[in-house]
Order: sequence, then structure tokens, then C-alpha cells
Amino acid sequence: MAIHLGIEKIIVDLPDLVESPAVDNLARILNRYLEEVTIMQKFIIKIRIPEDDDEAEKIYARYIHLKTLCNHSTRINIILEFEQNLPANDDLILRYWGESVASIQLSTNVFIMNQKQYPVLSKRHQTLVKHFMRSQVSIILQPLNQN
Repeated sequence: MAIHLGIEKIIVDLPDLVESPAVDNLARILNRYLEEVTIMQKFIIKIRIPEDDDEAEKIYARYIHLKTLCNHSTRINIILEFEQNLPANDDLILRYWGESVASIQLSTNVFIMNQKQYPVLSKRHQTLVKHFMRSQVSIILQPLNQN
């Protein structure tokens, strides 16, 4: 697999389907790989934080389910992907503070123009980024169009 290429980290999206065995299957694959591979290769689970509070709650429950099935492995980290609009309840985001957050991903549409026409983050996005930067996470900027 990625061992032969010298890849240290593999990014995997958290499955979107709530009522499917996708999370269980991902956990089964990760556990098997983590048991068989002796080098310190890490898996990073990419988690999209949606605007809707109920959906954000379901995504967090899915992540906790995956984490539990993987025996809280220290070789599994997460990337939080923030959208332009954040959930109304900040606690839905701040609960990830206790998790192994490796990076925060921001799309370029998250930025707004200030009075001098420079792109800046909204106050809420600034507060969240500052909060997570205390734990020295990486910031990933994702362009809208990848062409």
C-alpha cells in the first residue's frame, strides 16, 4: 500500500451515509491495517462541519462511533473542514477541541472582503481558527475551483 511509497499520512473522508455500514466497514479496514503495519503511518479522517446543527450533531456521532470502533487509536487524527456558514451552536465545533485535530481546512469562499478589499475571515471563523491554533494545527486553504 502506501508504505512502499514512504507516505506517512493518508486522508480519508468520514462516510456521509448515516444509516449505512460505511463507518463500520471503514473502521474494520483501518483496524486491520493498523494491526498489520508496524511503522507509524497515520490516518487522517476529514470531517466536514455543516451549517445545520442537527447534521453537525450526526456527523460528530458518526466520528465518535468510528473512533470507538478503532479503539481510540492515537494513529488516527482528523481534519476539520469549515464551510462558509458555521453551525449556530459553537459547542458543536468546540467539542472537537479534545480530539486529535491535525488540520483545519478552509475553502476560499469562507473569506469576506474588508473595507480595503482584502480577504479576511469573519469574526466567528477567526475565533475558531485562533482557538484551534493554540494546539498548533495546520491550516489548509482549499480553492473553490481546482482548475
